[in-house]
Amino acid sequence: MISMRQVLIYLSLKYKGDWRRIRDAIANKERVIDGEALPLLASLKENTITLLDDDYPLNLKQAFRPPFVLYYRGNKKLLSERHKLGVIGSRESSEYAGKAIEEILSTISEKEPDVVVISGMAKGCDFLAEQSALRHKLRTVSVLGNGLDICYPSTSKEVYEADKENNLLISEYPCGVEPASEHFPERNRLIASLIDSLLIGEGEERSGTAITVRFALDEGKDILCFPTGIFSHKNLCNLLIRDGAYLCLNGEDVLQSLHKV
Repeated sequence: MISMRQVLIYLSLKYKGDWRRIRDAIANKERVIDGEALPLLASLKENTITLLDDDYPLNLKQAFRPPFVLYYRGNKKLLSERHKLGVIGSRESSEYAGKAIEEILSTISEKEPDVVVISGMAKGCDFLAEQSALRHKLRTVSVLGNGLDICYPSTSKEVYEADKENNLLISEYPCGVEPASEHFPERNRLIASLIDSLLIGEGEERSGTAITVRFALDEGKDILCFPTGIFSHKNLCNLLIRDGAYLCLNGEDVLQSLHKV
């Protein structure tokens, strides 16, 4: 007879990481037949952390809809580090946002090299943040909206292939699951839960970045923003600052936020 841990992994594989379908299967006490479950479990290609495991991240366990299973490649201990900074923003990032992210992470690497940078490996601000973190020897956690066997977008190959001793790829989706638009808001909730503070490079009022901000605010996380021009259509940061987010002008602003945790 398979264990409850194996049941969670089996359901995650069967329903391709879909949280609601897994929840429904558990709530309805779906019958699990060893003859069906064992071959699927044998096909598992990645390391896993389940909601039943002692090393499941506490901040994720206490969050909105914690994943039943996390698939990972790399150093899972990064999930339990004390200071974790989320850095996200527009997929069509400006030169200004790129320079600002670079300046902040350069300062952080000099003053507190143990900070872990968490992002979504997406095109634009996410990739620039993780690329900069790697350049400055900061460790990274990339949260994917697809299976770990897929590098998406392909332009993020440098981050995807980074040294796994000091970096980590995680996803609630098993191998073979392709990226899909509905996966990215789900991915964003994980970023918001795993971080201690969230730095916004830039973004539009209606965007995936704004979704992540809402999740982070619901969990009481600090939001830090770079100011942007008042005529920019990427006005999210200015709106957030107006409504109470922290104005970020240098690395010290970020470190002050992280030290509150």
